[in-house]
Amino acid sequence: MDFDLLSAARDLIAADSVSAHGNLRAVEVLENVARTLGLETFRQEAVALGVPQANLIVHHRGVRPRDGGLLLVTHTDTVGPGPLDLWTKTNPFELLQEGDTLYGLGVADVKLDALVKLQALANAPESARGKVAFLGTYVEEVGCLGAKHFVREPPFRPAWAACGEPSELRIIDAHKGYLVAHVILEDAAPRPAPDDRLAITVTGKAAHSSTPHLGINAIDRAIEFCRAHRATIHRIEGGDLANKVPARCVVEVEYAPQLEEAARAQGHVCERTSGAADSIARLLDLGLGLRERLREIVLASGPAENLRFDPATAVFNHGVARTKGSRLELMFDARLLPGHDPVEIFEKLEAEGARLAAAANVRLSIDRNRASYPMELRPDSPLRQAAMEASRQLGLEAEPQAKPTNTEGGIFVSAGIDAIVFGPGRSTGNAHTANEWQSLSQLRKAGEWYDALIRNLVG
Repeated sequence: MDFDLLSAARDLIAADSVSAHGNLRAVEVLENVARTLGLETFRQEAVALGVPQANLIVHHRGVRPRDGGLLLVTHTDTVGPGPLDLWTKTNPFELLQEGDTLYGLGVADVKLDALVKLQALANAPESARGKVAFLGTYVEEVGCLGAKHFVREPPFRPAWAACGEPSELRIIDAHKGYLVAHVILEDAAPRPAPDDRLAITVTGKAAHSSTPHLGINAIDRAIEFCRAHRATIHRIEGGDLANKVPARCVVEVEYAPQLEEAARAQGHVCERTSGAADSIARLLDLGLGLRERLREIVLASGPAENLRFDPATAVFNHGVARTKGSRLELMFDARLLPGHDPVEIFEKLEAEGARLAAAANVRLSIDRNRASYPMELRPDSPLRQAAMEASRQLGLEAEPQAKPTNTEGGIFVSAGIDAIVFGPGRSTGNAHTANEWQSLSQLRKAGEWYDALIRNLVG
């Protein structure tokens, strides 16, 4: 098999597969890789987020996957790159290699994982044919839609799934649940914003929403600044995804020279603006009240902490705030511990939202963007045992860990399929940030681990 890992990695990173742009370019790259490796492919096509998407299934040529086997899963989409000026190492769509380190959007989370999984699939022994396949999913970053598609319309039913996420080559057998509330508020009789306004651009630091303490939330920072100076926010624009700590937020407030001076003193960029516009001030107050109510409901409805996780508590992030005329769109999330029920939490939040909206005489809708349960694999699962043995064979840490994020593993577990999470690269402080990086040596070692897993479980 004539396969160049780095060449394929360059092609895959160059293929823009930001969730909202669709993953078909990445699928085409992986189909070419599969053909090079002598494998066969088919697609589960869909339209999601308004654009064409596809799950890619890869298997041994001439042998369709049978029920009861192993599924190697990697999501092919990425979050958006965020502000391009924060990418100081490389263009996010150009793979850069510096020694053992690779830079680019998706190198760790998690596109390159697909390449070594395909290599392992191609190297599988004859006895594993029909018992192992690869699944490249779409729109994992915005609701695990591809994984849900697969379990809803399975072309075959695996017994086990190994889901790729950066774990630094550690086995993950438990992870947090995930709740994302997409809130839309509309004011039928909006008040006008002042004609003379000051646009304040606040910069934070991006991070994955599972570890918000590693970032600086620009939305929160902008709101706190305005509250400290008693400045009413009439328009707001910040963030692009619920599961990403926003690195930038722009708010518009009534112009005042002393406010501009204070903002500039804190390093914020200021620009005077004018023109007729609706004010979303009332909507923002209601939305922020609902956000705080979510926090209270979560903290009152489950365990305070679980020391298997880092952070050990439930955590929260305000990822998106957008103004569209007299309409305000907010997205905020909560990472839940085992013992939390995301559906029950949503029911309480929706009841609270209806009460607040009625009192304020505004229209409010809450979309259950994600309501994913925590995952925990039973100790006697053959998948867990085979994974631990693969790690021991390669001299890696074999004791399973808990992960603070939510993954596609929860989707497979909800369908009765045992799942683990494993992958090369670092997640904490790296995934969903500018200058995302990956270790080439870890990437190659992951390929060896998938090869061992196949042989231990179905070979």
